[in-house]
Amino acid sequence: MRAFYSGRYLRWFCILLFPVNGYTRADGEYLDMISFHTPSSSGFRTIDIFDTGFVGAKITMSSNSPYLNLNNLRFSVNQTWLKIENHTEGRVTIKMVRQPSYNERYVTMTIENIKNGELNHRQFRLDNWLTGDGATGDSLASARERCHRHGGRLLNKREFKNIAYNWFGISHGTVKERYPASYVFNESSLLSGGFWVKEGKALHLHTAQKYDGARITTLCRYEY
Repeated sequence: MRAFYSGRYLRWFCILLFPVNGYTRADGEYLDMISFHTPSSSGFRTIDIFDTGFVGAKITMSSNSPYLNLNNLRFSVNQTWLKIENHTEGRVTIKMVRQPSYNERYVTMTIENIKNGELNHRQFRLDNWLTGDGATGDSLASARERCHRHGGRLLNKREFKNIAYNWFGISHGTVKERYPASYVFNESSLLSGGFWVKEGKALHLHTAQKYDGARITTLCRYEY
C-alpha cells in the first residue's frame, strides 16, 4: 500500500492523534485554575466575586488542578485596602480591611511563579461596597434613611441576589461568626435572616428568596 501522507502532513497527523502530555499556557493565566470561596458559602466562585466587598470580608483561593500548586505562587495587589495572608495548607486568603476610595476600586492582582519567574496580571473592579451599622428592626422608611446617613442606599433585588449567590449560602449561624471584623452586620444578624431591598420587601440573605419574618436587618450599598 502506497503511503498517503507526505512528511509534513504526517507530522501534523501525529500531533492531532497523539497530543503531547502535560499542560502549557503561553499566557500563564493561573486564575483559570483557581477557585474562590467565602466563609459563608459552600460553593466555589470565579474572580468576579471581587465585584462586591465590605470591611471584614475575606476570600480564600484554592486549586484542585494537578497543574497548579499555590505554594509555588506569590500573590500581590496594588491597593492597600486588600491584605493578602500567608499560604496555609495550599490556600491563600485575601481580606478587605477598609473601605476603598473611588479610584482604589480598580485593582490589579499580580501572580508570580516563584520557580520560573513568570508573571500573570489580572484586573478587576469593585462595583458594590456594603456599608451600614448592622441595625435590625428598621421599618422600610427608617432603613432608607439609615442608608442615606451612611452615604448609600438599599440594594435593589438584582444586586442583592448577586451578593447572596456569590457570598452567602450557608443558612446556620450568624454573619458575625463568619466575619468577626465586620461592622456591617451585628451580633444577631442571621445568615438565614431577612434584609431590606430597594423594592420595599425583605429577602433571605442565604437564598435571596422572600422573607416574611420580623426584625429585618438593614444593609446598604455605598454610593461612590
